[in-house]
Amino acid sequence: QKKPKGPYARKAFFRTIAFLKKQSRLIQAERTEMIGMTRPKAKDRPRGKPFDEPERKYLCSLDIIDACTEKRITWNKTFIEYAEKELEAGSRPVDIFRGAGVGPELIGRKRIERCVARWRAKIKKEEQQ
Repeated sequence: QKKPKGPYARKAFFRTIAFLKKQSRLIQAERTEMIGMTRPKAKDRPRGKPFDEPERKYLCSLDIIDACTEKRITWNKTFIEYAEKELEAGSRPVDIFRGAGVGPELIGRKRIERCVARWRAKIKKEEQQ
């Protein structure tokens, strides 16, 4: 097959590239739709934002939380032990909390991260003693 020459060759080349990019986006969209990733990613809770009344009521209604104020959550000991076991098994912290009903959308990614770090440090300290 001959390559086009002249002033239209460049246009044809870029048209082909644009067509291929469009096809690639369509294929990616189909793949995403097939595996069920059509929902938009949920936003994390902003740091430092106090919990309002409905959020506190929901949090206090969960079995994994003993108490909840505007700024502080007191976790149930059994949940802490469960989370420690799951972390040792290789589960992601976000998945553990989300499975318990308190994802980063509700309590924030940083709070999850700090809880896990605190619990891991406690385990390490107990092992050293």
